[in-house]
Amino acid sequence: MLAQLDNRFKILSKVLERKDNLVIHLMNEKKRLEDEQHVENRIQFQELQDHVDMLEEKLKRLQSEVKEKDTIVEEKEMVIAHLVNVVNRYAFNDRDDETVQRKKKVSAPPPLLESISI
Repeated sequence: MLAQLDNRFKILSKVLERKDNLVIHLMNEKKRLEDEQHVENRIQFQELQDHVDMLEEKLKRLQSEVKEKDTIVEEKEMVIAHLVNVVNRYAFNDRDDETVQRKKKVSAPPPLLESISI
Protein backbone atom coordinates (compact mmCIF):
# COMPACT_ATOMS: atom_id res chain seq x y z
CA MET A 1 0.00 0.00 0.00
CA LEU A 2 2.79 2.38 0.86
CA ALA A 3 4.57 1.41 -2.35
CA GLN A 4 1.41 2.15 -4.35
CA LEU A 5 1.10 5.57 -2.70
CA ASP A 6 4.77 6.21 -3.38
CA ASN A 7 4.27 5.25 -7.06
CA ARG A 8 1.20 7.47 -7.31
CA PHE A 9 3.14 10.33 -5.69
CA LYS A 10 5.96 9.89 -8.20
CA ILE A 11 3.45 9.83 -11.05
CA LEU A 12 1.70 12.94 -9.73
CA SER A 13 5.07 14.65 -9.25
CA LYS A 14 5.99 13.91 -12.88
CA VAL A 15 2.59 15.12 -14.05
CA LEU A 16 3.01 18.34 -12.07
CA GLU A 17 6.56 18.75 -13.40
CA ARG A 18 5.32 18.27 -16.97
CA LYS A 19 2.49 20.71 -16.29
CA ASP A 20 4.99 23.27 -14.97
CA ASN A 21 7.25 22.70 -17.99
CA LEU A 22 4.27 23.07 -20.28
CA VAL A 23 3.23 26.30 -18.55
CA ILE A 24 6.80 27.63 -18.85
CA HIS A 25 6.92 26.58 -22.51
CA LEU A 26 3.56 28.26 -23.21
CA MET A 27 4.66 31.46 -21.45
CA ASN A 28 7.90 31.49 -23.47
CA GLU A 29 5.95 30.90 -26.68
CA LYS A 30 3.55 33.71 -25.76
CA LYS A 31 6.48 36.07 -25.13
CA ARG A 32 8.10 35.03 -28.42
CA LEU A 33 4.86 35.69 -30.31
CA GLU A 34 4.43 39.04 -28.60
CA ASP A 35 8.02 39.95 -29.51
CA GLU A 36 7.42 38.89 -33.13
CA GLN A 37 4.22 40.93 -33.21
CA HIS A 38 6.06 43.88 -31.72
CA VAL A 39 8.77 43.58 -34.37
CA GLU A 40 6.13 43.26 -37.10
CA ASN A 41 4.32 46.29 -35.74
CA ARG A 42 7.55 48.29 -35.72
CA ILE A 43 8.30 47.22 -39.29
CA GLN A 44 4.79 48.14 -40.42
CA PHE A 45 5.02 51.43 -38.56
CA GLN A 46 8.36 52.20 -40.19
CA GLU A 47 6.94 51.34 -43.63
CA LEU A 48 3.99 53.62 -42.98
CA GLN A 49 6.28 56.36 -41.69
CA ASP A 50 8.44 56.05 -44.82
CA HIS A 51 5.32 56.28 -46.97
CA VAL A 52 4.13 59.35 -45.06
CA ASP A 53 7.56 60.96 -45.46
CA MET A 54 7.48 60.27 -49.20
CA LEU A 55 3.98 61.77 -49.48
CA GLU A 56 5.02 64.84 -47.50
CA GLU A 57 8.01 65.31 -49.80
CA LYS A 58 5.77 64.94 -52.83
CA LEU A 59 3.32 67.45 -51.33
CA LYS A 60 6.13 69.97 -50.79
CA ARG A 61 7.32 69.48 -54.37
CA LEU A 62 3.79 69.93 -55.73
CA GLN A 63 3.24 73.03 -53.58
CA SER A 64 6.49 74.44 -54.93
CA GLU A 65 5.40 73.71 -58.51
CA VAL A 66 2.01 75.33 -57.87
CA LYS A 67 3.73 78.39 -56.41
CA GLU A 68 5.99 78.65 -59.47
CA LYS A 69 3.02 78.29 -61.82
CA ASP A 70 1.05 80.88 -59.84
CA THR A 71 4.00 83.25 -60.21
CA ILE A 72 4.12 82.60 -63.97
CA VAL A 73 0.35 83.17 -64.25
CA GLU A 74 0.65 86.43 -62.29
CA GLU A 75 3.49 87.58 -64.56
CA LYS A 76 1.47 86.69 -67.67
CA GLU A 77 -1.55 88.55 -66.29
CA MET A 78 0.64 91.61 -65.66
CA VAL A 79 2.06 91.43 -69.20
CA ILE A 80 -1.44 91.06 -70.68
CA ALA A 81 -2.71 94.01 -68.62
CA HIS A 82 0.25 96.08 -69.78
CA LEU A 83 -0.35 95.11 -73.42
CA VAL A 84 -4.05 95.97 -73.09
CA ASN A 85 -3.09 99.38 -71.68
CA VAL A 86 -0.61 99.96 -74.51
CA VAL A 87 -3.11 98.90 -77.18
CA ASN A 88 -5.81 101.07 -75.63
CA ARG A 89 -3.46 104.03 -75.38
CA TYR A 90 -2.40 103.74 -79.03
CA ALA A 91 -5.96 103.09 -80.17
CA PHE A 92 -7.17 106.26 -78.47
CA ASN A 93 -4.13 108.20 -79.68
CA ASP A 94 -4.74 107.00 -83.25
CA ARG A 95 -8.36 108.10 -83.02
CA ASP A 96 -7.28 111.45 -81.67
CA ASP A 97 -4.63 111.71 -84.40
CA GLU A 98 -7.18 110.83 -87.09
CA THR A 99 -9.58 113.42 -85.72
CA VAL A 100 -6.81 116.01 -85.61
CA GLN A 101 -5.70 115.08 -89.15
CA ARG A 102 -9.27 115.38 -90.44
CA LYS A 103 -9.65 118.75 -88.76
CA LYS A 104 -6.34 119.87 -90.25
CA LYS A 105 -7.42 118.73 -93.72
CA VAL A 106 -10.69 120.55 -93.45
CA SER A 107 -9.29 123.75 -91.99
CA ALA A 108 -5.97 123.83 -93.82
CA PRO A 109 -5.86 125.72 -97.12
CA PRO A 110 -4.70 123.74 -100.12
CA PRO A 111 -1.02 123.96 -100.79
CA LEU A 112 -0.09 126.85 -102.99
CA LEU A 113 1.51 124.91 -105.82
CA GLU A 114 -1.40 122.54 -106.21
CA SER A 115 -3.88 125.38 -106.46
CA ILE A 116 -2.05 127.09 -109.29
CA SER A 117 -2.68 125.59 -112.71
CA ILE A 118 -0.48 126.32 -115.58
